[in-house]
Amino acid sequence: MGPDEEYLIAKSLEEVRRGERVEDSAAAWGTSATTVRRRRDGGLSMQEALEPYQRLSKDDERFVAEWICEEEDAGRAPNKAQVRRFAEVVLQSHGNEETLGIHWTDGFLHRNPDIKTKLARQLDSSRAKDTQEDALHRYHNALKRVILKKKIKPGRITNMDECGVQEGESRGGKVLGSALKGHAELKKSEGTNWASILEAATSAGESLTSLVIFKGITLQGQWFPDIIPPWKYDSSPSGWSNARIALRWLREVYLPETKPPKATDGRILLVDEHVTHESVQFQYECKINNVALIYLPPHSTHVSQPLDVGVFSPLKMAYRERTKGWQSYDTSAPRMKQRFLEAYAHAHGEAFTWKNIHSGFRHAGVWPLDVNKIVKNPRVVHPELDIPRPVTPMEGSPSKLRDELTFFTPKKSQDLKKQSKCFLFEDVGGKRSYRAFVGKAGKALDQDAEVITALKLENQLLREENESLKPIAKKKVKPSAEDSFANIQDIYRAQREAKQQQAKLVEDHKAQIALEKQDLLESAPAVLQHMRDPS
Repeated sequence: MGPDEEYLIAKSLEEVRRGERVEDSAAAWGTSATTVRRRRDGGLSMQEALEPYQRLSKDDERFVAEWICEEEDAGRAPNKAQVRRFAEVVLQSHGNEETLGIHWTDGFLHRNPDIKTKLARQLDSSRAKDTQEDALHRYHNALKRVILKKKIKPGRITNMDECGVQEGESRGGKVLGSALKGHAELKKSEGTNWASILEAATSAGESLTSLVIFKGITLQGQWFPDIIPPWKYDSSPSGWSNARIALRWLREVYLPETKPPKATDGRILLVDEHVTHESVQFQYECKINNVALIYLPPHSTHVSQPLDVGVFSPLKMAYRERTKGWQSYDTSAPRMKQRFLEAYAHAHGEAFTWKNIHSGFRHAGVWPLDVNKIVKNPRVVHPELDIPRPVTPMEGSPSKLRDELTFFTPKKSQDLKKQSKCFLFEDVGGKRSYRAFVGKAGKALDQDAEVITALKLENQLLREENESLKPIAKKKVKPSAEDSFANIQDIYRAQREAKQQQAKLVEDHKAQIALEKQDLLESAPAVLQHMRDPS
């Protein structure tokens, strides 16, 4: 029975309830009097009678239909296979692990006439460049539509992105060197493992708990320093996030840390079109928690993503500045991971400030809403700026120097020369000899300072290298809860077990050395006798 016939039956029933005869009303609306009479007496429609035998309830199918419409509005209209996978996730939430048949979607369309199949129009690749501004406008319009529809309040918009860093990364770029060479070669650290961090911040200027993903099969306790940053930790074979990690982040970080006072209050999560954010499980979790998932336009995150616009640049600059000496020595993998966490924690504190986060959301046109901030972003168009060079101020007159000079113990040659200027004009005859004296004294001071500085730097690097090359016992971090991130207590427990294991290794090593020493002492007389009398 189609939707049109159900409409006619409903109209006929309205007249019957107002006192009309069943036969007259059914004839007037062109439907069956028997059906109208049965419905009047509490009979069910065919669809209602079959609902207990459907895989999804009526409410569940309405939920799926809403998701389809939202995906279409966002420019991601799903195909039949995607709808079936999403419906299977809904089933799994009820404890049903069975899959749906290949023709289930056809029955779903019949029961939900508001949803229908249609042809999709794909943007031709040759036109993609010409319509980049149009894509940004469509994205901004979708964002505005969701904000108005869900009545999103300030601070309820969150941007999440994955930031990748090399554990042994050190600062490159422009350096100083000999004018006779075209470029300078820098020693590169041996630490080439990558780690990635899932970072998120809200339009209120607050950052969420960071999720650090190490490259490895499991987390190891020896990877962490004594003071562990209060973040979430996980590992993957590639060192990057995957669908499992992204879903965990959604459940353990985003949803609890951005939970609104009322369950009916909506939230917005801005992400890029990475495959881990497009899984049906990820979309389902967002849907049931009233979170609007909005994807940033492709190839536009440098202007449309708040974290890229306002935070990641100072974050990486601070990290590289913190690790600029790492190329001077090699280190073991566990020590490199410990130093990475210490350096990244320092950089995170400098970059994830209210000012930087708020600036990112503002210049990305997200909050306050302003599409011109995106399409006219100066990072897209770089106007030539005529910035004058700073001019070195001229030195004052000798008399002025005498008046302003405060004598102090010179630390370098410039200090000595500056204090001596007031005397150079008092005695012209002794000017040459006095200048020679100052030059020699200044040279001696500079040489001493250079030696002291070099020794301090060498001593620091040697201490760090010696510390980094010490062997460390291994111990796997076991999460206290299954299928969840390791917490700080889990890591500290693994560290304690690793230290106990390390202490046992040291004691065993000492015992082995003592036994070898005893054997050597006992065999020494026989060896000496053999050396004296080989026969």
